[in-house]
Amino acid sequence: MLFDDANRAVDYRFVEANASFERQTGLKDAAGKLMRALEPALEQHWFDIYGEIALTGEPKRFEARAEALGRWYSVYAFRVDEPERRRVAILFDDISERKRTESALRESEERQAFLLALGDAMRAQPAAEDKIEVAARLLGEKLAASRVLYAEYDHEKGLAHIFNGWLADGAQPFPSVVKLENFEGEVLNDLREGRVVRVDDVGRLGAGSGYAAIASVQVQALLSPALLVDGKLAFNVSIHQDKPRHWTDDEVALVQEVSERLWAEVVRARAEQALRESEERLRQFGEASQDILWIRDAQALRWTYLTPAFETIYGLSREEALTRDNFRSWLELIVPEDRPRAIENIRRVRKGQHVAFEYRIRRPADGKIRWLRDTDFPIVADGGAVDFIGGIGSDITAAKLTTERLEQSEERLRSAVEVGRLGLWDWNVLTGEIHWSDEHFRMEGYAVGEVTPSYEAWASRIHPDDRAGAEAALRQARDGGHEFDHEFRTLHPDGAVRWLHGRGRFFYDEAGRAVRMVGAMTDTTVRREWEERQTVLVAELQHRTRNLITVVSSMADRTMRRAADLPEFRDSFGDRLAALARVQGLLSRLQEHDRVTFDELTRTEMASLGVFDGAADRVVLQGPAGIRLRSGTVQTLAMALHELATNAAKYGALRQATGRLEVTWRLEPPGDGAQPLIHIDWRERGVVMPEPGAAPDGTGQGRELIEHALPYQLKAKTRYEFLPDGVHCTISVPISASTPGF
Repeated sequence: MLFDDANRAVDYRFVEANASFERQTGLKDAAGKLMRALEPALEQHWFDIYGEIALTGEPKRFEARAEALGRWYSVYAFRVDEPERRRVAILFDDISERKRTESALRESEERQAFLLALGDAMRAQPAAEDKIEVAARLLGEKLAASRVLYAEYDHEKGLAHIFNGWLADGAQPFPSVVKLENFEGEVLNDLREGRVVRVDDVGRLGAGSGYAAIASVQVQALLSPALLVDGKLAFNVSIHQDKPRHWTDDEVALVQEVSERLWAEVVRARAEQALRESEERLRQFGEASQDILWIRDAQALRWTYLTPAFETIYGLSREEALTRDNFRSWLELIVPEDRPRAIENIRRVRKGQHVAFEYRIRRPADGKIRWLRDTDFPIVADGGAVDFIGGIGSDITAAKLTTERLEQSEERLRSAVEVGRLGLWDWNVLTGEIHWSDEHFRMEGYAVGEVTPSYEAWASRIHPDDRAGAEAALRQARDGGHEFDHEFRTLHPDGAVRWLHGRGRFFYDEAGRAVRMVGAMTDTTVRREWEERQTVLVAELQHRTRNLITVVSSMADRTMRRAADLPEFRDSFGDRLAALARVQGLLSRLQEHDRVTFDELTRTEMASLGVFDGAADRVVLQGPAGIRLRSGTVQTLAMALHELATNAAKYGALRQATGRLEVTWRLEPPGDGAQPLIHIDWRERGVVMPEPGAAPDGTGQGRELIEHALPYQLKAKTRYEFLPDGVHCTISVPISASTPGF
């Protein structure tokens, strides 16, 4: 993450991005590039969110739309590495299709909720048939002289049932039946399309009309296209006994006007009936729904409608919820942390936006926390103003708990994979498609996303000497139905060889075919190297043990030959064993490629004799530090230093108050083809020596070791002499070629 001087995130640079990143964003070759360079129009809120994560270390999971990319994403982001590096890992998935589905569902839910709201406000309306009959009667009164009747046509029977009798000359209405003979074809089609039709002869009164005297009367009609719900047609007829009567223009105009009004009434009545039926279905749906359907007044924000599911979810009766200032009461039920989100979304709906948001409530009855998801929408009046707010509230507590458990499980798995450095794979054997974890790529010597995972990509990185065995083990596991458990080497492009241990299991269909395999790999290179080192160390230990036994045996033999009695043997032998033990202690603390240095060996031996406690001001140790001794040299050289120091402590410079000891050393560069040497100079001064010709004190074992054992065992050059004021000994011995400077 990149920040400005005000510590606001302004951009971020991609460290790496997998192949799915390119597919889901359309941004190519992101690694090493800045987001602003890849997509300059990306909204600032993305940078703000990731910047906050980098600064606080608090992970976030959210859904948001990237307008610049035209896509919705579900995102989980968290900080990685140290805080000062400000690096953020972003896991995301394109959920645009899901959002489109949710949008379509939301629109459907809005329509249903709106119709449900209308249904509660509807009043009972007169039936369509009643409206038609009233209109026809009024029309008949206005055209009384024309003997106008109201009739209904039954298409299946071809009969017109007359409901209004003959209105002329004071005659009383009577029921009758008109047999329609010329009513099909274009006439019927015109009526169905809403046009008034004038027909001079549509039929004659039937014999069963009860009016036998005029059974042959011709029927003329102005047909009114008032379609009824039951499929019948209402129209007006004029019956003439003697001769056809032609309709006047005023009469036609009047019938036209009334017919249009009648037609509109019928259409509206049918729509109202369909709406009532739809509202009833929606009311039943609302009563049975497990989601809350509700409506608020957009100005006062008071609930005006709630479905029964409210009581189940909130644990509060609808009557109590609809009383008082129920918007404030509702806010008090929401946990404090979620109230600002709820208020902000209600504000957005009042402005005409559609919103969906999640929040928590605390039920007053039992104090339990429930998660809800509200889909809210404006209900707009004819003038465009938002009069009401509709909403659908769903209890998503169970889904939230499931999601949280899944996230926790995924987080535990992710942490285990990262901490355990496991390389996972999931192989569709039938299609060849394979999924690798990031660590799997690295184990094979690939950058993450560098190749498309495949069997060939795996096999090509196996060491040539191990490939046949690894593939054979895989086939045997597949064909035998047992676990794949095999260790093999991989050869990386840079020449590095790594040991991997793979374990996996095949899954089979009903026919016994292997269809899938999942497994994990671990890098066992360190363990392999340790095992090999242990083998070398055991061999070295055995070699050193044999040498040590030889040294102890020789030391015991020489000490015994020179000891005057058993107590002297015990003391001398004990001191030499202690010196030998100190050397072994130094050697045992070394790593595989470490060496004992001469200055460390010298100071350890001097400290063991207490030289630095009482005679430190009379002892000089001077020479370069870090001169590495060969392991085979250390024991014998240490014993020589021990003998010199012991003699000095018993008889020489370290015993006599006037004595001084100077131990100096230097490196001697090697000649052609030779090893480097360390030159050691042991010089005692101020020592009162025995009279010339008198035998020196001591057993002489140290001098023998220096003059004979060192040259023989270490190819050393030595000189040991007694000067008038003390012992002078020089030793030149080969050292490790790994000493710095050589």
